[in-house]
Amino acid sequence: AWAVPWNQLAAAPLLQKLLDAGVRVRTAMQPFSIGGAAGMLALPAGTLVIQAGIQQPGAREQTVGLLREATEAGTVVHSLTTTLTPSGPDIGSRHFRLIEPIRPLLVGGEGFSAYEVGEQWHLLDKHLGIAAPMVDPGRLGETDLDAYTHLLLASGELDTLDDGLRAEIAPWVRRGGILVAVGRAAIWAEGLCFGDEPAECAPPDASAPGPASEASPVLPRPRAYSDFEKDQAERIIGGAIVSTLLDLSHPLAFGYPRSELPIFRRGTVSLLPSDNPYATPVRYADEPLLAGYIGSEPLDAMRGGPAVIAEKQGQGLVVRFANRPLFRGFWRGTERLFINALYFGQAVEPTDLPELTPPPQETLHRENR
Repeated sequence: AWAVPWNQLAAAPLLQKLLDAGVRVRTAMQPFSIGGAAGMLALPAGTLVIQAGIQQPGAREQTVGLLREATEAGTVVHSLTTTLTPSGPDIGSRHFRLIEPIRPLLVGGEGFSAYEVGEQWHLLDKHLGIAAPMVDPGRLGETDLDAYTHLLLASGELDTLDDGLRAEIAPWVRRGGILVAVGRAAIWAEGLCFGDEPAECAPPDASAPGPASEASPVLPRPRAYSDFEKDQAERIIGGAIVSTLLDLSHPLAFGYPRSELPIFRRGTVSLLPSDNPYATPVRYADEPLLAGYIGSEPLDAMRGGPAVIAEKQGQGLVVRFANRPLFRGFWRGTERLFINALYFGQAVEPTDLPELTPPPQETLHRENR
């Protein structure tokens, strides 16, 4: 077998070439080590493992050719002579997840941010070598979503999308689709209903009386016209660098060497926290500001909050980014989060804890005595 550490910029394009060639590739879900002439080498979760013995006839020559080409270009590839590992799971065990080929669909056109759609297209086409199709939002309802593994949504006027589209996307996710939503699209995705019963997805009753405070709104105090620019700067994040904390055990964080990750923050999109404590692979640090300016109110709202949420829904996954991980194609530090959502989103497992059954009442009485 061969092992390719995932913390290399060239690892993802190599993975795509291998998948395009029909090579079967696994990824390590836990750290492990390998032995060799130079001693023991520790490899992190996310490492790609290509086993020679499980390839289809004819694919082995292509595998060797692609790996040789990669090493000549400077990519680190380790040769393994045994499936046994000195530490961590043995190669071939269930802790090495087979990566299925991906077929992402981009949504772009009128009402969608050309910058954000362009960032996603550039990553797929120029870096990963994926000729990803793009569909106009007005024709998304005519598209067979089951032909694709990922639906990529950038910020835009998503409220103009047909309501029936929500009803199509949710079951597609539950059947195994992966929805990746960035910025305002992440807020839109929070409104998707994954309930089993129609009543769970019914819109709220508009005729129902609201809180008493709605009847008498509090008017803002008058401010000087000259204060507008300063007040606006307090509320709008024009561009700052903030610190986030990664859950390095989560597939979306594979390939990162340490838990602190500086990200570029622009805009004030805030994600609703997940009810699942295992579904937040990236959150803001308690003291997040590293460079730039952020007003006190948005900064307080950011502290310790979610920056990326990855929630399992049925067999699929919904990944929500509060920030643009591909900002203008140059913020490479968060690019890997988006790539991991593409390739490793399929490896995220359900994390619903079973409910604890209380002991019988008689037992409680005996213990009290």
